[in-house]
Amino acid sequence: MIHRVRFTVVSDTNVVYPVMIRGIIFWFTYHKLYMPKWSEYIFDEWKRVMPGKGVTAEQAGKRINP
Repeated sequence: MIHRVRFTVVSDTNVVYPVMIRGIIFWFTYHKLYMPKWSEYIFDEWKRVMPGKGVTAEQAGKRINP
């Protein structure tokens, strides 16, 4: 079966934070069911919010740029 990306979705920080949701999003992406998009603003927000969720600034940076 040939998949074709039909949808582009902008995912905000609150969507990509929970591990389960992020896993599902990446599964959909891997199977080319949709194309995720992020902006530098979203990554900046991620880095700013993560310390309040128990993720250090260093860990947050590594999750963005592994």
